[in-house]
Amino acid sequence: MLHPLPIGWEQFPAPARFTFPFAYRPHPWARLAAEEVIERIHSYMEENPDSELNRCGKMFGVLVVRTGASDDAKISDSTTCDKEQRQQTRFYYLCAFSALLDGSFQHEGFVPPVYDWSTPDGFFRKEEAEIKKSLSSVPLIKCDSTPEDQQSELLRQKSERRSRSRALQRRLFEEYHLLNYLGDTATPLEIFQEEKELMSEEDYFERRKMIKSGVDVSNIPFVKQDDKGTLPPSGTGDCCAPKLLQYAYQHNLQPVCMAEFWIGAPPKNDIRQDSNFYPACTGRCKPLLKFMLAGLEVDENPLLQSSIALAEQTRIVYQDHWLAVVDKPSGLLTIPAKDGGYSLVKWAIKHLDGNPSPVHRLDQDTSGLVVICKRSEAMAALQAMFEQRKVKKHYEAVLARAPINKPKEGVIELPLLKNPLDSPRQMVSFEHGKPATTKYKIREIRADGPCLIDFYPITGRTHQLRIHAAHHLGLNAPIVGDRLYGEVGQQAQFNSHPPDDIQASNLMLHAAEISFTHPITGRQMYFHIPKF
Repeated sequence: MLHPLPIGWEQFPAPARFTFPFAYRPHPWARLAAEEVIERIHSYMEENPDSELNRCGKMFGVLVVRTGASDDAKISDSTTCDKEQRQQTRFYYLCAFSALLDGSFQHEGFVPPVYDWSTPDGFFRKEEAEIKKSLSSVPLIKCDSTPEDQQSELLRQKSERRSRSRALQRRLFEEYHLLNYLGDTATPLEIFQEEKELMSEEDYFERRKMIKSGVDVSNIPFVKQDDKGTLPPSGTGDCCAPKLLQYAYQHNLQPVCMAEFWIGAPPKNDIRQDSNFYPACTGRCKPLLKFMLAGLEVDENPLLQSSIALAEQTRIVYQDHWLAVVDKPSGLLTIPAKDGGYSLVKWAIKHLDGNPSPVHRLDQDTSGLVVICKRSEAMAALQAMFEQRKVKKHYEAVLARAPINKPKEGVIELPLLKNPLDSPRQMVSFEHGKPATTKYKIREIRADGPCLIDFYPITGRTHQLRIHAAHHLGLNAPIVGDRLYGEVGQQAQFNSHPPDDIQASNLMLHAAEISFTHPITGRQMYFHIPKF
């Protein structure tokens, strides 16, 4: 299972700490390993045209590990390992895929599952077949029963099948004995016991249907439960990261860094592109990895690194007694996050008079113009303008590549919905999503690949521009530096004279222009601060 690191890894310094799996830039060692896996799987897809990867791909992952060093050995984060250290320490990588690959957990060169439930003669497959059989069979209803009795019997049989399914799922999760860095063991049932806001995609859609039909859902729990407590989502424990860490701990291998990436055709609703890196999912993996990484020195969450120093880069473009317009830097939260982090709100309270509060939000990684109201009278009026779409906005972005087979300008309409199992990511859903419309115009295509584009959002959904750029039904070209939906390692710069604060790691999306009617004076307000 151990693979030597590809040629060239020695030129890069070792990571100081293990990768924070939910927001990261791939370390060069992990990137080199991933490229080797991607090449291998692309060959596999060519040799096996019937592979599921050619219809809908899946997540793969690599974990760089070290052997031959004591548990207390520290590797310098500023230089490559010296000769003596290299003689004591050897670096390799492991690789994994999520769930099954073409119907099997077992593929040469990939780590095994935490627990193999796929054997035909095992308890899971047998009971699963029985449940499916009961679902496909005709309900047993007496001919002389009343419509009310028939409905009651249908509900009873449906409830019985659901109970059997959840009992089977509980029994399955009892077989997953996950390890962590400290040597502790726990099952997903134990790890998820305290989860309060977790819902499968199926249950989430069902809940939305109930709300639309006027059903009160306030007493329906957000987590799947049975009479013994919380049940993790199906598939928990079968993602890449748990598989990789489990194998490493079982074989006394020291985790160094990791990365996950998509290979194959894109999924229908989610935003995944072949060979692009993505963070671990939050719904299934966040609770598991919190347990499995306990005791291991892990990078800080970069999304919580909004700081006072970063906030001080905010520039006041305009202000009067009622409102202010500011230019927010990339990386700064607009409003405080649940987990902390300095925000534009805190900066505004310090630097502006009145009771300052942003009228609208920009994503943390997005830079650009934000309107802040300082008086409640202005806030109410401006909020109404945003809701009525009377505020005009223009964004600039750098795409990782030029869109293929797309007109130079056009309109993207892809309805969006939050991903219940991978917050804060959003997804495309034509059945359940809210309408989202974006006008775009390609401004320039560079010979070396990147593309400069202008976006004019008609609606204002969460992550709308990022998804409309990255999704295969949109432009199919992610914005450079997008941690959630695209390639995070592009070294693209589009400015002839780029400002010093533009880094290759930043999301290259900027709110460059905004216009609206002043809520008090009635004067037309227009601001334009270009960046790319």
